Amino acid sequence: MTESQEQTVTPTLPSRADLATSGLTKRNQDFIWQMVQLVEGDESKATLIAEVGAKLAGQELGVEITF
Repeated sequence: MTESQEQTVTPTLPSRADLATSGLTKRNQDFIWQMVQLVEGDESKATLIAEVGAKLAGQELGVEITF
């Protein structure tokens, strides 16, 4: 596939319902939700929030988190 054929998928900011089904602990869900509220609908920050959420999900599996 060439670069022009590739489609970039940009994550969207998660809703409370998305977080409830994410598999994150309640505490981590609350943390991500606070982040969503801080960016005030700025979708450009959705990638960063998705990355943090993925790292938190890995934390539950005992994976070491480094930033």
